[in-house]
Amino acid sequence: MINCKSYIMTRFLLICILAFSNTISLANELTEPGPNSLIQETIELAQDDNSVYHNALLKWQAIDGADTYKVIVTRKDMHFRKIYYTKTNQLDYSLLTNTPYTWRVVAQKSSKDITKISPYYNLTVMNPNITNLPDYSTDFNELGWTKETYQESNELERGPGALIPGTFYFNEERVKYPVTLRWQKVEEADTYEIEIIRLSSHRRMFYYSDTHFFPVEIFPNADYHWRVIAYKDKQRITNYSYPFYLRAVYDPNREKTEDAIDSSAPPVATQQEVNQQIDIANKNHELAKQKILQEAKEVQELVNSDVKNDGDLGLKLADMQNQINDLREQLKLQNSMYENELQRLRNKLKDAKMEVHDIEHWRKAWLKGGLGLRFTRYDQDIANKFSSSTEENRLYHATNGDVSFNLGGGYFFKPKIAVEGQVVYSNGSFLEVTDKVLVDYSWLELHLEGVYLFNQSDFNTRADHWFARAGVLYQTLSVLATFPAPSTVYDVVDSTHTFISGGAGYTKILSPRFKVSGYGNLLLQILSSTSSYDYTPDLGFGLNTYANFEYFLTQNIRMGLDWQFQYINISYSLSDGTQDIEGDQNLVQNKLGLNLKYLF
Repeated sequence: MINCKSYIMTRFLLICILAFSNTISLANELTEPGPNSLIQETIELAQDDNSVYHNALLKWQAIDGADTYKVIVTRKDMHFRKIYYTKTNQLDYSLLTNTPYTWRVVAQKSSKDITKISPYYNLTVMNPNITNLPDYSTDFNELGWTKETYQESNELERGPGALIPGTFYFNEERVKYPVTLRWQKVEEADTYEIEIIRLSSHRRMFYYSDTHFFPVEIFPNADYHWRVIAYKDKQRITNYSYPFYLRAVYDPNREKTEDAIDSSAPPVATQQEVNQQIDIANKNHELAKQKILQEAKEVQELVNSDVKNDGDLGLKLADMQNQINDLREQLKLQNSMYENELQRLRNKLKDAKMEVHDIEHWRKAWLKGGLGLRFTRYDQDIANKFSSSTEENRLYHATNGDVSFNLGGGYFFKPKIAVEGQVVYSNGSFLEVTDKVLVDYSWLELHLEGVYLFNQSDFNTRADHWFARAGVLYQTLSVLATFPAPSTVYDVVDSTHTFISGGAGYTKILSPRFKVSGYGNLLLQILSSTSSYDYTPDLGFGLNTYANFEYFLTQNIRMGLDWQFQYINISYSLSDGTQDIEGDQNLVQNKLGLNLKYLF
């Protein structure tokens, strides 16, 4: 019996020793460094090669016992990672020229790693003949998986701190919960990169924002870490922040849902601030959507390239298809997050008894036509400095309802900068004060101005804001010419005047379907001419103001009531070659009309 127990104990100890030995052996195997690269970091194409893509052979050190190699290739400028599996120590890969990539590899046997993952190996295909590709020379930092660490710079400060708690509680049950990440604003930063890690799957997600908050959706009762780094002109200006904990908890016993934006900052004080947040949500959504679509396009181009150039696709195409499916899910998630964020902000407005504005102030382009009445007073006082007579001739015109027509349009060629033009036409009759002249005229105005928006977003803004205007005004003003000696001549001649204009305006939404916009411009005359005689302006200046009240019929059609006030004063000299006269032109006019605008 004793011998039996001794035998059992001996066998047990032997099994433990063997198991421990195998563990030590496996640990020693995994301490082997990752395979070394066998290629150069830069590939220069021939001078006559105009290829946008180039197939490069990634090659690395062969590892004894490996039956598969896992290769991770990343475009540095987009943090877009692709994973491939190959049974040999090389991989044929299509790279976009003049674009920085990084790659690394780990050797596997029976789907288990038998080496550490290799260091990052940089790779760029340089093609001097391609000049129309984006410049990605700036090195954005490559981030890896769970055990990889970010290399901090001693010259940069720690990234911004979080402004939200780690846990958010919701009293309704959802598949995913909306949470707004907030962090301290970094001076001079124009872009923030947000990294979110779901700890259970070690999956990293990257987002970009030009503001210091960003809405996301997370699963309930799942642990996340997130951190932020700040950039200016694609250059790092901080290190990464410390990792911040994040979790959404479903608790039906809570009295109310605590929204991330409410639990991290004071309530929004004004309706304008909420509308600005809606503008920012629109802009962030568009940026995120374009980034996802661009990544999908890159993957599809690689799929097409591989189908065309490589008959042995295998796992490569399958992995690309998985990437496309993943991007589709990302786009679906992004759209869902966007709709939820908009609804949350609209609810905030309603809860505060504020107006919900679903239509933007501006659009990308617009056309406008109108009809109205013009109420005008035009005086022209004339004196002949060579005549002994003290008589002054005067051209006087007043109207209480000449019909006026206008047609205009505009286009935003940059997010905050637009060009707008308008043509105004009307006609009437001039009458000299002593009834010596009665002549019909045509009155024409041409406006061409640039518009710059002072707001945090762009032309899609719903927030009230200021804007600047500057441009030129071309206008026809008839001139009375009278030369008393040797015989008095009365003649009305056509004249044209060009002014430079500049000023500012303000636009404000008064209700969900009604807004008002107005501006004032100062005018300074720079050019003038007449159809007869020599016309020399001494000084010309004026004021042009405009107000428009718009009603939103639909998303694309608006009806408006507009009013324009204009004052112009011009001092001039007029000569027929033998005599000179001097005069002053004064124009005061009011226009009131209706307009219809279509927005694209």
